[in-house]
Amino acid sequence: FFFQAEDGIRDYKVTGVQTCALPICVYWSLDGGRNHAEAAARDMAAKSYELKAKSSQLEIAAEINKAHDSFSAASLKLENTVAQIEDSWKAFYGAIELFKSKRIDATTLIQSQAQLVEAIASLESARRERNIALAQMYRYSARWPPNVGDLLEKSLPQIQRRAAKP
Repeated sequence: FFFQAEDGIRDYKVTGVQTCALPICVYWSLDGGRNHAEAAARDMAAKSYELKAKSSQLEIAAEINKAHDSFSAASLKLENTVAQIEDSWKAFYGAIELFKSKRIDATTLIQSQAQLVEAIASLESARRERNIALAQMYRYSARWPPNVGDLLEKSLPQIQRRAAKP
């Protein structure tokens, strides 16, 4: 259709009214709002994917924190167990000396030896817990904690000896 408008210029030199006609082409799609609904659905789907990604990131961060806490606790337990073994060895050597001087009986010596054996078993358990926590932390963060490379190099010969035993 055509649009016609007056320019509104009236001047004493200009007689009459100046007009112009502009061709305007209008295209109207009657889709019943389907395109708008599809766009809104895509927008909501994109927001949903963003929220899922954020949720996944938060879950991973929580798992990393949990694994780090487990690693820290297991490392502390390992340190305490090593100290317990040192004390158990001292107590056992002291019990041997006391037994030689006949100030304690064999039952006390055997109890001291049992405490040492229990401390050694606790050491293996503490090492296993620390290694599991270390592996979980690596699994979630894909990074090893500091100084683990040195620890692995020191432990490798022992691990290979254990693996070689039938």
